Amino acid sequence: MSMIRGSAAAAPARMVLDEAATAEASARALGLAIPVFRPDRRREATMRLVMDGSPSMAVWLDMLDELRAVCERLGAFRDVQVHHLHRLPDGTPAVGNGPCPDTASRSGEQLRDPTGRALTMVVSDCAGPLWREGEAQRLLHRWAQCAPCVVVQPLPQRLWGRSWLPTERGTLARVDGAGGRLRFRPDRPPRAGRPTGGLVVPVLPPSAAALGAWARLVAGLGSGAVPAEVGRVLPGHPAAPAAAPRMARPPRELVRRFRSSASPRAVQLAVYLSATPLTLPVMRLVQRTMLPDSEPSDLAEVLLSGLLRRAGAPQQPAQQHLRQVRRLRVGQH
Repeated sequence: MSMIRGSAAAAPARMVLDEAATAEASARALGLAIPVFRPDRRREATMRLVMDGSPSMAVWLDMLDELRAVCERLGAFRDVQVHHLHRLPDGTPAVGNGPCPDTASRSGEQLRDPTGRALTMVVSDCAGPLWREGEAQRLLHRWAQCAPCVVVQPLPQRLWGRSWLPTERGTLARVDGAGGRLRFRPDRPPRAGRPTGGLVVPVLPPSAAALGAWARLVAGLGSGAVPAEVGRVLPGHPAAPAAAPRMARPPRELVRRFRSSASPRAVQLAVYLSATPLTLPVMRLVQRTMLPDSEPSDLAEVLLSGLLRRAGAPQQPAQQHLRQVRRLRVGQH
């Protein structure tokens, strides 16, 4: 069993009458009025939306705007702030006000809130360098020591295990008392090689149902435990082992691996992209035009597939790999 820490140093909150609890207590007292009070934390908390600035997250910028709009419409937060998490040249994490790394001028430690009144929602596919090097997990651990944190993972759940924040399944329940502390009970022992101990941070899909369930649990509005996926973060979270040098695989093998694991829409999108310049604006335009019912996750699958290489890399060009997708798709050999 693991604990998700909340704040232990929050200032006393204003108390308001809990009508439901008062009615229940009075009924048990045979009609004697027994007032029950609860902390009124409405509009005391700040929501911090932290967008991962890794290149693969560029396809999700629209989702960040949607999350911000939803949080503002709720009216439950005193303030909704948006930050972008970037990797400095020396490898340390920093936050800025925009998606451009040049805006990263503040240490990530500045988002650590000892009062416990700032909820942090990190939007990330957990596939970038900060996660591979363990820096993001260590920073998230420091944030989660003080106040509730959650990771919104935009990739399809079947791909979460490939990220640098793999998840384990279990149940979350709120601990009695203030601070939004949650207790996690895993369904099964952790897999070999996975982190153990540390703090667990809920990992959610970007759906209203999942976000609402987490918010109700943290606020103490739900009853009982809820199913959840969590990732573990350690104060000294290790970097991922360095990958062994690999021989360049033939394009046909890379394509077969992609087709065996990707969604059908991601494969179809790769076919269309094989005939276009591989810049993100053009790729998004092709997706909207040719596959209007597809999701950003389909483009993300292509970007993270291993078929693409940055311009100037010595490996075979991405265009050749994507043309192999098209040839295999239509049955050419």
